Amino acid sequence: MDRIELLAEFILQSDLIEGIKDSRDDLEEEIMLKKQDGYAGAILYLESLAENKNHFLTEADIKKVQGWITEEQGEKRPDLRLRPEWIGNYRNIGVRVGERICPDYSKAPGLMKNLVLQIQEWQKRQPSLTEEQNIFTIADFYFDFEIIHPFVDGNGRTGRAIVFYLMRYLGRDPFIFTDEEKYWMHFPALKSQERLAMRKYFYQKSGLI
Repeated sequence: MDRIELLAEFILQSDLIEGIKDSRDDLEEEIMLKKQDGYAGAILYLESLAENKNHFLTEADIKKVQGWITEEQGEKRPDLRLRPEWIGNYRNIGVRVGERICPDYSKAPGLMKNLVLQIQEWQKRQPSLTEEQNIFTIADFYFDFEIIHPFVDGNGRTGRAIVFYLMRYLGRDPFIFTDEEKYWMHFPALKSQERLAMRKYFYQKSGLI
């Protein structure tokens, strides 16, 4: 799978998990034309950031990615159009995922600031860590992001985009979260709130076990 095919498949599967169907041909064209918004633009933006080892992920980067992804979803599915204040900004309302109530919205900014600081510290020291340590650390970051659920919508796609970025930063090809496996591995790991389950998922997807 070449780079364009990989990026298109990553976006296609990530959207499918949320019930959004894309055209593979359209995605590949957007990537080739270096689209500067939407999900394709977000992935290309993060890919570019990952090439600069002196740049560490920021909250502004994450908000930009969520904004591009969710603004575009209103075009793909009008029934999923968000209020303008929910695009590119942390949530100002309570949310829940299934039966799990997410942290109060007033706590989301502080939790995200702490998470981003942890990611930045990891970016500084990841060369000294083993491959296994780096993979389970990225798994933990993803797990924590989804538990915080900082946005009204787009958390899953933004979280997966962050994983894409961190894998690229690490110098690895990012794995693809697929729609087919969400119920038997990815979603159960989040639902159970077990870090070890998420780490195992990342190990398997990264080819470490």
